[in-house]
Amino acid sequence: MERLGDGMQGLHQQQGVRKARLQYWPGTLMAVGLVVFIVTFWSGQLVTLITYSAMFRWLALFCMAGNVLPYAGSGLRLGMERLEWFLFNLLAVGPLLFSLLLWANYLFHGPPERLLLDGNWSRRDVLAHWHEEGTLPGGRPMEHLRERLTDEEAAKGYAMGPLLGVAPGLLGYDVIVEWESAALVRFTAGR
Repeated sequence: MERLGDGMQGLHQQQGVRKARLQYWPGTLMAVGLVVFIVTFWSGQLVTLITYSAMFRWLALFCMAGNVLPYAGSGLRLGMERLEWFLFNLLAVGPLLFSLLLWANYLFHGPPERLLLDGNWSRRDVLAHWHEEGTLPGGRPMEHLRERLTDEEAAKGYAMGPLLGVAPGLLGYDVIVEWESAALVRFTAGR
């Protein structure tokens, strides 16, 4: 090996290269992201009318969105190695962003449409019907219920059935904002 001159002694060849730091917050945030996604998936799909494939497409988009950023300007600046940066986006940023937007869709919704469903439906049956058929089960809007009473309901003075309130969410996915498995709606004399 050839010896370098005296001016190079004591200097390391890769002096200006930045290194990743040993830190624990990315791993903690990845675990939190997974737990939040699991909770959101199981509870969010009970109140949001969204298909499973659409949920996973949105999740995949958010998981990969952070990896589009250049590593040197984002991951290395945060002190992460390349694999850690990839996993951080996959397990923390994507699930947390997805969960945040799905709950924002539920919390910030438009005015609900209330339907008195025909038949004996449970909430699970309504969701299963929506996933299979793409539509809600048959029902009568509460605003026009008086005009659509059956003769038996008009004679009794009340209508009974499951009450479903559906509203358009902030991001365009309908959300279930009200549910009663057995609602009793009373009427005064006359239709």
